[in-house]
Amino acid sequence: MIYRYFNFFLCLLLSIGAVIAPSSQNTHNHVDLWPKLRQNFRLVTAPSLERSTRQQIRWHQNHPDAITGMSENAKLYLGYVTQQTINQNLPTELALIPFIESNFNPYAQSSKGASGLWQIMPDLASASNLVINRHLDERRDIQKSTQAALAHLKYLHGRLDHRWDYAIAAYSAGEGRVRQAVKQAKRTKNSSWVDFLPAETRQYLPKLYAIKRIIKDPDKYGIQLPKISAEPQFSVNPITRSFAFDHLTEICGTDKDQLLKLNPSWKGHFINHEFSNVVVVPKQSAFSCHKKMTRIPLFNNRWAYHKVRQSDTLTRIAKLYRTSVESIVQYNGLTSHTIYPNTHLIIKIGDKNPPVVSNNPVLSEAVIASESSGPTQLQHVVQSGDTIESIAKHYTLKAEHIAYWNQLRYPYSLQAGKKLVLWRHTSPRVRYIKYQVRPGDTVFSIAKKHKISQKQLLSANKIANINMLKVNQVLTIRQP
Repeated sequence: MIYRYFNFFLCLLLSIGAVIAPSSQNTHNHVDLWPKLRQNFRLVTAPSLERSTRQQIRWHQNHPDAITGMSENAKLYLGYVTQQTINQNLPTELALIPFIESNFNPYAQSSKGASGLWQIMPDLASASNLVINRHLDERRDIQKSTQAALAHLKYLHGRLDHRWDYAIAAYSAGEGRVRQAVKQAKRTKNSSWVDFLPAETRQYLPKLYAIKRIIKDPDKYGIQLPKISAEPQFSVNPITRSFAFDHLTEICGTDKDQLLKLNPSWKGHFINHEFSNVVVVPKQSAFSCHKKMTRIPLFNNRWAYHKVRQSDTLTRIAKLYRTSVESIVQYNGLTSHTIYPNTHLIIKIGDKNPPVVSNNPVLSEAVIASESSGPTQLQHVVQSGDTIESIAKHYTLKAEHIAYWNQLRYPYSLQAGKKLVLWRHTSPRVRYIKYQVRPGDTVFSIAKKHKISQKQLLSANKIANINMLKVNQVLTIRQP
């Protein structure tokens, strides 16, 4: 009898232990991402793209560090992006698009004005409710940009015969270009629709398919993939006020550079609660970070969250907290020394040195980079009698583009006073100056002085020989 009871309790204890003990998987805390990606690959390489795909694979075999470097960049983000494609029942090949677009760099910017992992243009950002202002650019936000890009890909898929190859190409070249290419291919024999795409886009699908094949069978191609966790590497914590990244680093005990890379939408030294009520933190420190942040006082011996009074000036506040005006200006992203009552300022007490975004100069420059290229945003306030067609004609735009940017549904009903976002692609204004050749000048010295190439200088002035310069000759020089 005692033996039977002993066996019963032993089995009970073992069963309880099985429930509460961590699995070997959790103990190791790493489930490899690559099998998860492979299991959900769905796309087939078209025969017409086979040759280009093999060429891209050979390039990676000759440059094995390229895919390793891209994968290192992807460690923080690829687990999340992959899980989103699976959650939305999409082919996981779509999770590889940031490899092509940005090398999985959320700070990547193109000369055409695209930004972020997914290289989202400002007009798509408007259509996706992504905020772009002097404080933040949500095209660089990992979660919001991923949701916007996947939604756009699904939209293109639905519009383009429910073919993912069309949708992916259209993500690069635009829906209109792909439609035109498909039509041209139908009118000709023995030509693929891809042949009628712009040169850059013709390689887009082969690049994607090449990376897919390498991930599917890296041993076959002699490329070693780094270990990447299948689990998202970050967690979202709520915040109830603005925080400097320096302060968050101290509170959470995390690496500042990693914190910046998890919150890449911010362009400066702080997270502005006016635009966001969350901060993204490393998953391993999320619980302790959240706990500490809920208990953090408005004032301690290192940081203050100062409420501006009517009589306050930056000089007075700086003196009160033994800091400098420049430090306050930078921590709070101020554009002038004017401050307003009842607003709050982040103050680092007893430190007069202006803050440094990062000790890594490349990362520091990427964080604060401003967009100097791309389309210009306009705002039109709807007047009585306006129609979407009349507005499109006035600004030389397409009505369907205006509808897309502003999420308008057909039939387009406009109310007077409504503000519409418009995007106009403008060519940068080219400036020229006149320069009079002086004694001792050479083509090389003039080109160097004005930061242009000798070829540009000779071409602009129709000079066939570098020895044909004459003193007092007037040259036309393009400003860089």
